[in-house]
Amino acid sequence: VNLDFEPIPDGQGPNFVSFVREVRAALDARALGYQLTFDATRLKWLDEYDLAALTADGAADAVFLMGYEYRSPGSLEAESIAPLVRRPLPSSSPEPTASPEPTASPDPTATAEPTATPTAYPTPTPTADSTASPDPSASSAASAATASGPSGPSRPQVDPGPEPSPEPSAQPEPPDAVDDLTITIDAYLAQTDPDKVILGLPYYGRAWSTLTEELHSPTRPRSAEYGGTSSVIYSSAAALAERHGRRYDTVESSPWTRYRYRNCSSCPWTWRQVYYDDNQSLRAKYDFIDDRDLRGAGIWALGYDGTRPELYSALHRWLDQTAPVTTAPVPAVVRGTTIGLSTVPVRLRWSGSDVGSGVGRYQLQENVDGGAWTSVALPSPTATSVYRSLTPDRSYRYRVRARDMAGNLAAWSVGTAAVTPQLAQETDARIRYTGSWATRSVLSASGGALRHASRTGATAAFRFTGRQVAWIAPQRPSRGRAEVRVNGTLIRTVDLYASQAFPRRVVFRMSWATATERILEIRVLGTPGRPRVDLDGFVVLP
Repeated sequence: VNLDFEPIPDGQGPNFVSFVREVRAALDARALGYQLTFDATRLKWLDEYDLAALTADGAADAVFLMGYEYRSPGSLEAESIAPLVRRPLPSSSPEPTASPEPTASPDPTATAEPTATPTAYPTPTPTADSTASPDPSASSAASAATASGPSGPSRPQVDPGPEPSPEPSAQPEPPDAVDDLTITIDAYLAQTDPDKVILGLPYYGRAWSTLTEELHSPTRPRSAEYGGTSSVIYSSAAALAERHGRRYDTVESSPWTRYRYRNCSSCPWTWRQVYYDDNQSLRAKYDFIDDRDLRGAGIWALGYDGTRPELYSALHRWLDQTAPVTTAPVPAVVRGTTIGLSTVPVRLRWSGSDVGSGVGRYQLQENVDGGAWTSVALPSPTATSVYRSLTPDRSYRYRVRARDMAGNLAAWSVGTAAVTPQLAQETDARIRYTGSWATRSVLSASGGALRHASRTGATAAFRFTGRQVAWIAPQRPSRGRAEVRVNGTLIRTVDLYASQAFPRRVVFRMSWATATERILEIRVLGTPGRPRVDLDGFVVLP
C-alpha cells in the first residue's frame, strides 16, 4: 500500500504521522505481510515529513523518494530532471546571447509541434517531443513494493503503474534550489536508515524551448510563438535522440539532445532541448542505490519505454545477483580437419547459461605440462568453442568460466582429465598390416611418409587405449574406399575421394565414454578406377 500525500501542508506533519500509524495498524489487523510506503519529495518540500517517525516501528516500512522533477516547467535553464550531482550554479548570470534563429524556409532536420505519440520501435521520424505527460507528483506504489512485504527481499519488484496522466501545473523553480539526488538522499539518511528508503527514478524527461543549442541553455518563457515546456516519455526522447544525435552531460549524468523547432507553421524557429534518463544514466543511479545501501528502486513509470528493451535490460542486469553456470571444456578431434606436420588440432567445446542478464563473455585458460594457467584468445566474447594446435605427448588442461551481463562471475569449470594427444605414425608397432602395403615418402605427410594399398581385403589394424581415435589420410581424386571396423564391428565405409588434394585429413573419428583397449581396422575395398587407400597415421586422445 502506498500513500501519496505530497507535499504535506504546513503544520500537518504530526497529523500525517498519526494517519500513517493508523493505516499500519489497520493493515496488520487485516493480515500480516502488507508493505506500507509513503511518497516524499526533494528537500524544498520535505519540512513537514518527519521521516524518523514515519518509518519507525508501527509506521511505514519505507519512504518512496520521488527522485525526479528537480527541474520544473519554470526552470530558467534546460537541465536534467533527476541529477545525481547538480552542476555548480554560476556566480553571476550575464544576459545570454541567443543563437541565430533559423529562417522560415523548410528545414528537414527540424521538428514540428508535438501532435502524436510514436507507437512502435524504432520510430525513425518522430513528430512529438511529448507523447503523454507523466505526473511526477505521484508515484506508483507497487513500483516500489517488495515481493513479500516488510521482511521480503531488499530489491523491489516493479509494476507498470497507471497510464500517464496530464502534465502537472508548473511550480516555479527558486533560484537557490541547489539540491540533487545525492544531497536529498544524504538528508534522508540523516533521519532514517538506508533500508527504509526507496529511490524513485524517471522513465521520462523534459523538453524546453531554449535561446541557444548549447548544453544548459537558458529557456524561453512559455509563449504562443515558442511554445512551452513539456514532459517527454522515454520512448519519444530516445527516438528524438536517434534522429538528432544523443549527447551526454557528464556532470549531471544525463543524456540530452537538441534540435530546431517551431511551435506552429507560421511561428519563428527556435532551439528545443530534451533532457531525459536512459540505460546509461539509470545504471549510474542504480549503482548509487547500491553505494548508499538503499532498500531499492522504483520507476515512474513502467510503460513509458514503450516497446524499447534497453531500460528493462538495464534494470534486469542490476537486479541480477546470480552467477552464470558453465560446463568444463570437452576436447575432440574433428572429422574433416587437417592436422599439422607435427601438431594435432583439438577442438574445445563448452557451454554456459545464466538465468538473469545472460552470459556476457567467457574466459578460457590453458595449463601445459603442469605449468601456470594462461589465457586463451577466443573468436568472440561469447564463443563456446575454439581450436588448439597441440603437440603430441604433452599434457594440457583447460578451464573456463563465464561473466554475465550484470558482472557476476562464475567459478572455474575444469576438465576432469588432462588432454594428452598421441600421434601414431604409419610405422607404429601397434599397427598390424595384412596384404600388400607399400611405403612412400611424401613431404606433405605427417612424419614425411605414409603407407598405401590397392588390393581388396588388405587391412591395417591399430590397437590403442583411449576415449577417442582418428584415422589420418590424404584425400585425392584418385583415392578409393575402405571399411572401418572397431573390435570387429563395421562402423562405416570411408571414401577418400576429393575433387582436389587434401593432405593429413581426419577422415574418420570415433569416441567413447571410457578409455579401454580397442582395435580399429581399415579394410581396403578395391574401388573400381580408384582402388588406392592411404594411411598417414592415427590420433588417440586417452
